[in-house]
Amino acid sequence: MLAGSPLFHADVLFIPVNNFQGNGALSGTHWSLLVFDRHNETFFTYDSLGRANQQAARDVAKLFWAMVEPQRANVCPAVQRQRGPRQSNMSDCGINVLYVSRVLTERLLQDARHQGDQDAESVEMDWYVPSPLDNGLAGVRRAIREELQGMAALREAAEPTAK
Repeated sequence: MLAGSPLFHADVLFIPVNNFQGNGALSGTHWSLLVFDRHNETFFTYDSLGRANQQAARDVAKLFWAMVEPQRANVCPAVQRQRGPRQSNMSDCGINVLYVSRVLTERLLQDARHQGDQDAESVEMDWYVPSPLDNGLAGVRRAIREELQGMAALREAAEPTAK
């Protein structure tokens, strides 16, 4: 059963939330981040469009809470909206979820190091790889654009030329 999984015993859990609610035209088009802090029994939501995924985040929090605390399923903690980067277009929500996840992970590791957690240093060394996220959202957009251009060039080189 899922409730016995180590996933449900993590101190902090990052949960990507999608607004899928059926077959509507805008259903499934937006992502936000829900963060569960087990120690404080608190949910936080980071939505780059403000409140666009507020209801979806509440729904996911209720489902998750019922799995984690089945005996208290009817008293799910409130979902607290947090400030974070806002997207300037209608397509960067996924990039924002990745970026906020990265920033929060770095803060958690920094806090753990300040508290003398010996595992924090090795965790950072295990997971850290230089990333386009190091340069913020503009760096991610640039990396995606470069990757797509590289793929197009490979595809073009592989196509036989018409004579």
